[in-house]
Amino acid sequence: MSFRLKTIIGVAIIETILVSLLIGSNLLNMQLQSEVEILNRARTVITLFATTTKDAVLSSDIATLEDYTNEIIKNEGIVYARIKSGDTVLATAGDTKIMKRPFKIDKSLEMVTDGVLDTTEAIVESGHEFGRVEIGISTQFIDAAYQKAKEKAIAIGLIGLVLSALFSFFLGSLLTRRLHEIRKATQKISEGDFDLNLNVKGTDEIADTAKAFTSMSKTLRTNIQELRKEQAISDKANKAKTQFLANMSHEIRTPLNAIIALSSSMKRANLPNLEQQKLKKIGISSEALLAQVNDILDISKIESGEFTIDNEPCTIYNLLENSFEIFQELAEEKNLSYIFDCDPLLKTVVETDKTRLSQVVNNLMSNAIKFTDQGSIQLKGTLISETDNTIELMVTVKDSGIGISPDNIPKLFKPFTQEDETITRRFGGTGLGLSISSEIVKSLGSRIEVDSCLNVGTVFQFRLKLNKSSRPEILEQDSQGELQLKKLCILVVDDNQMNLDVMAVLLDDLGQEFTTATNGQECLDIFAHQTFDLIFMDFQMPIMDGFDTTIAIRDIEKKAHLNPTPIVAMTANALQQHKEKAFHAGMDDYVTKPVTIGTISSILQKYSPKTHPIPKTQNPAAHAPSPSS
Repeated sequence: MSFRLKTIIGVAIIETILVSLLIGSNLLNMQLQSEVEILNRARTVITLFATTTKDAVLSSDIATLEDYTNEIIKNEGIVYARIKSGDTVLATAGDTKIMKRPFKIDKSLEMVTDGVLDTTEAIVESGHEFGRVEIGISTQFIDAAYQKAKEKAIAIGLIGLVLSALFSFFLGSLLTRRLHEIRKATQKISEGDFDLNLNVKGTDEIADTAKAFTSMSKTLRTNIQELRKEQAISDKANKAKTQFLANMSHEIRTPLNAIIALSSSMKRANLPNLEQQKLKKIGISSEALLAQVNDILDISKIESGEFTIDNEPCTIYNLLENSFEIFQELAEEKNLSYIFDCDPLLKTVVETDKTRLSQVVNNLMSNAIKFTDQGSIQLKGTLISETDNTIELMVTVKDSGIGISPDNIPKLFKPFTQEDETITRRFGGTGLGLSISSEIVKSLGSRIEVDSCLNVGTVFQFRLKLNKSSRPEILEQDSQGELQLKKLCILVVDDNQMNLDVMAVLLDDLGQEFTTATNGQECLDIFAHQTFDLIFMDFQMPIMDGFDTTIAIRDIEKKAHLNPTPIVAMTANALQQHKEKAFHAGMDDYVTKPVTIGTISSILQKYSPKTHPIPKTQNPAAHAPSPSS
């Protein structure tokens, strides 16, 4: 109900009550006045009648008394008249039926039950009563007069109500019309229309409010315009920042790709212990640098809204166990008590983003070991509840390290923030890990909780409710994939010779047959003469990039009625728009640089055909044990 209608109804109700009270009061006064008048009249008439008939009663002049009674009933409202001397009736006139009933004096109108007011007066001489006169006065004419007055009062009241309704409508409209205009203006502003001006005249409070509202609207319009300009500048800056981070990530990952992959390959060589230790330090350093690059890129994705979760089958038990094993050597080097406590029931296959979830656990474990010099580290997985379709679990990382002060706990999950500057100087790090971990856990529908005490230790934990997987067989196939790995015919396309060298080492270690191409056109020339089981395609290449090359390959296959060759994108940044563009172009999968032998092995297992392909034509490059370009 609008304020206008409420105002009109409110005013109308008040006026109706007032008019009703006025009419009721008038009718009551009229009724009381009528009663007084009829009683006074009865008293006057009976007194006059007694005085007139006194002499005739004293002289027993019956004829005169009858004349008096016949004359008095001619008066309006007199029903009967009777003159008595003791019990003897000397003369009567009027309604005999009324006179036959027992006579009872009515002292007020309330005592009248038959429409006749009965009254009497004694005829007294020298202190002695010689007779009594009785008359009956009809109350009907009084009731009729009262009814007419009542009808007139009600008519006047109805006219008053109509007038009050019109007045209330006018008053309500007058009071609310300008408020209604302000309400409409507010609605327009809520819809984003700030270009309005209220033409409200007057000097009252409502007019002042309207003027203030117009002024506010103009200020808002100016502020919004400035805000939009600043937002456009900010969006442009964020886009430039994201692109810069992506480019930086690409440039850093390319040499990192070579360092990690080649050092990993060299570890399998029979090198002296000293060289093995050097390779180990190279690996640790490069992995640390890669982790920081990944953190910066993840923050960029979070800020630009490109951070996504990709679910796939996995077991929480294996995921936690892998994270535990990654940091076992570091824990042993610091002589820490290293504890893994995971419920075996968490071996159920569930759907989640195992890469992101591993990133969270690894970050928490890395921090626990980094900030603990003595005592223990515990990684615990607890099953909370289980249904036919879901499981709920708790992951806990507990350490006995330096702890966190209560005042600094809220800062933990803010980007580029650590407890204080001495933490960065002493332990290193960018302060991004926990922020990213918090965002990942939020994306999984939970939040990280912290309980810590300075110089005692810290507990990080989070709950997850995950759906059981409907495709556990994929996990079973993956677990046996390494044993079933077949020799494939592979084409690697990348404009960076270092990346080609890395892929050559990894594929050679895995016993695969491969050919390389340094650009999209060379790839198409090779593809026109040879069938491949798998193609690794770089995203960014000059002349013809990986997207256009893939589209061209799919075109060739379609025209020649060939089965699509699996194409796996290789990227250094994996931005969401790049992923979408890759799948739209016809790519089947993607791997993020730096690639490892484990990553390549997984891809080979996934796309291993049942039968070995038959070459279209002989191409010497197809059997090259090292890059051909």
